[in-house]
Amino acid sequence: MIYKLKTPLLGFQNITEMKFEQIDDLFVQISSVNVKKQTDFILVNPYMLRDYSIKLTEHIVDTLEIDDDSQILIYNIMVSKDPIEESTINFIAPILFNIQKKVMMQHILDSSAYPDYGLQEKISFYIEQAKKREAKS
Repeated sequence: MIYKLKTPLLGFQNITEMKFEQIDDLFVQISSVNVKKQTDFILVNPYMLRDYSIKLTEHIVDTLEIDDDSQILIYNIMVSKDPIEESTINFIAPILFNIQKKVMMQHILDSSAYPDYGLQEKISFYIEQAKKREAKS
């Protein structure tokens, strides 16, 4: 599915559309389209890893054309490293998608309002948390 960027991704102002590809329940890949050099991002579903909640501000609602029937997806960019446990997740700048309108945006959260969300949190922390939860089950 192709989404139109309503606001540019930080550092990638030339990208106006991205292809959305679901990998599994945790990972998504988005890829630029209609540009000379393709850019890909791996996104993670934050709800699979932690408690995660953001306020849909008036700016977000207006930008994504959200109405009562809108389905909104929220993902976070992951910087992939080898080994995967060294990869980091940016929880402070989520990517939001309006499925019905096929539009997307990146929104930078105010770190003082969201002190528990970091810019470069290691995925290994969340892998360890999941292992601990499984061990208790």
